[in-house]
Amino acid sequence: MDRANFWAERRQLAGHVHYRTANAAISLPSLLSSYPGTVSLVCVQYPDPALRTERHVVNERFVEDVLQTLKPGGMVLLQSELEATATHMRDTFEFYGGGAFALHSAHMQPDATFLPSDLGESSTHQAGTGKSTVTSTDGRMVYSGGVSMRTMPNSSLSASAVQDKSGGACDADSTGPVPFTNDSQHAHPQWHSTWANAGWLASNPVGVPTEREVFMDQVTGGRIYRVLLQRM
Repeated sequence: MDRANFWAERRQLAGHVHYRTANAAISLPSLLSSYPGTVSLVCVQYPDPALRTERHVVNERFVEDVLQTLKPGGMVLLQSELEATATHMRDTFEFYGGGAFALHSAHMQPDATFLPSDLGESSTHQAGTGKSTVTSTDGRMVYSGGVSMRTMPNSSLSASAVQDKSGGACDADSTGPVPFTNDSQHAHPQWHSTWANAGWLASNPVGVPTEREVFMDQVTGGRIYRVLLQRM
């Protein structure tokens, strides 16, 4: 931490960049209470402990804090090298966000995404139309995005633009608050993520990789699971 702040000072960025250690799961409001500007991006990257979702930084309280922190148009980047962890983060934001978050339009770009492991990886994008279609390995259409980039509010995808595996629209708020289990699956079998079928982003939309991300990309060649959300 001291080294990072030293580097910022050496690059004459001390007034613009600052690093500190805290438990964001419970301290986000107090951390930002004296911040004079507008928060435009919240990143949760490769959190630990990765496999213990009951202590995960992304929980109901964290989602509520981020909701209060971001103005409409603000973004949330979630990424992990573990699909189960990324799924937990994505599902927690979708379920507890109350419709205040939506998938960013980056998920609609040609060849921008790959599908979760329980779906096939076949996708097409109609150039110039802003429309994408994703199909599973058995040929069923699981996602169809037909909202123009020019007319899409806040450059995001609403839940109604994302379909479940059977082709029917899902209502993320239809079952009320349901706790997550350790494997990031909801206890209520009727709840299904409407965001899952839009896939994971194949590249970092922010363009500033962490050391963990560089290591995964250049050393292990491992896959990274990313979702970019936008505050409505």
